[in-house]
Amino acid sequence: MAMDVEFVTLGDAAKRIEVPAPTLRGWSDKLEELHVHYLERNHRDERIFYESDLKIFEFMRDAKSRYGRKTTTTDLAYVILENEDLECRQKGQVPEVPKHKMELSEIDMQHMLENPEFQSFMQQIIHKATDDISKELSAEISENVSREMAATIDDIEERRIKKLDQFMEEQRETRKLMHEYMNLPAYKKIFSKNPFKNK
Repeated sequence: MAMDVEFVTLGDAAKRIEVPAPTLRGWSDKLEELHVHYLERNHRDERIFYESDLKIFEFMRDAKSRYGRKTTTTDLAYVILENEDLECRQKGQVPEVPKHKMELSEIDMQHMLENPEFQSFMQQIIHKATDDISKELSAEISENVSREMAATIDDIEERRIKKLDQFMEEQRETRKLMHEYMNLPAYKKIFSKNPFKNK
């Protein structure tokens, strides 16, 4: 479904007539300053350009290209004012509250929402966002699991080392007792506790 809009804003207008946006803004300011031509504005207070407006600025573009610095914007403004092929809009013809443009914007929005290409584009955005979230969650879960596993392994290793240290200490104590017992005189061994019997 094509979306036909009867006007464009400054950025799109600049692209249409192939001039820089600041240049087009400057021309617009100058024409209004000289009371030659006024542009309407939308509900966001942005200048809007109809086909008749674009014709005026195309004329300025071509004249600037043809004559260069030999002609000023002021000179062109008065030429435009006298040119019957160009429709100049006076200040009194510019509506203060462009309510109809707001309504048109709402209609365009509805058209855009119904446009299959726009719907496909939005689905791609949603799919990408969902995919990115899934990847982030997977990475976070993997990181948490790895961290927990590392902590568990560290805990197990710590307990193993403690048990090993305890076992080694017990072995040292046992060897010490055995050594002391073996060095006792025979008569004392009779009355002493034999450490071998507990092992």
